[in-house]
Amino acid sequence: MLTEKYRPKTLDQIIGHETTMKVIQSYVDRYKTMNEPPPNMLLQGRPGTGKTTTAWAIANACFGKGRMKYMDLNASDTRGIDVIRGPIKEYAKSKPLDGFNLIFLDEADNLTKDAQAALRRVMEDYVKWTRFILSCNYVSKIIEPVRSRCAVFRFGDVSEDSINEHIADIIRGEDMTGVSVEAIRRIAQHADGKVRDAVNLLDQLSAMNEITVELVDTIAGKTTNKVWEAIYTKLKEGKPKTADETVMKMYRNGIGVTEVFDHFFTLIRDDKDISHNVKVRLLMKMGDYDFYVMQGANELLQVRSFIWSVYHILRSGGK
Repeated sequence: MLTEKYRPKTLDQIIGHETTMKVIQSYVDRYKTMNEPPPNMLLQGRPGTGKTTTAWAIANACFGKGRMKYMDLNASDTRGIDVIRGPIKEYAKSKPLDGFNLIFLDEADNLTKDAQAALRRVMEDYVKWTRFILSCNYVSKIIEPVRSRCAVFRFGDVSEDSINEHIADIIRGEDMTGVSVEAIRRIAQHADGKVRDAVNLLDQLSAMNEITVELVDTIAGKTTNKVWEAIYTKLKEGKPKTADETVMKMYRNGIGVTEVFDHFFTLIRDDKDISHNVKVRLLMKMGDYDFYVMQGANELLQVRSFIWSVYHILRSGGK
């Protein structure tokens, strides 16, 4: 897969977070020159922005390809207290002959509160020779005693220009032909700030002889702004059933709940025909449904409920 073939191996190859990489590189340099281990780190940001790649690059820089002092776990698979008290504690307390142990916990915000409390104790007890890198999508789900023991780095969305250049480099590296400049730009647009999504999309397209903007849109499964404007207009015209049926069909054809909320946020924000009070009510209601989805509620049900809520708030004038 192109995502693995072109995954950065070193910190200076990671795009979109140059300032953060310079700071982390300074930690690595200090370790190599003064044998001073880097601090615990908490990498926070949306999926696909480079957090896991950064952790792997740090391990490569400190330990080389063997990475014998490196442990990698995904907290979404092992989220309970037993994994902290078991393999993680056992690895953390084993003192190396030189250097330090490094443990990477991906998606650490999936750890239970009890597991995080146990993790805090492990971080504290073995701080002389063990360091942790934690990654998370929602830093608010990490308890304060763990956050306070880490240097926190925020991984924001990568710019379209940076993604555009990265995709162009891969296309040259793979000697791909028949890819228009406009198609490359469209891939970067669909990625929505996430490098991994852009490379995955290019991977899907790579089998085609010619890659056009239309093909990118089809494979990406993203709908145009005009479609969302039409749905919103139906709600304003008092036709929620039509809007509901359209969104339901689109969802079953592959659109994500994030896309629904993103488009509606823009439509509501830019609507000059409704009052500020109505906009606030609509966006607060959207926040409620987004929270329900994050807590594990049925996505389609929440999206459809949101559509009907938009209709009722528009009809009542925000009351």
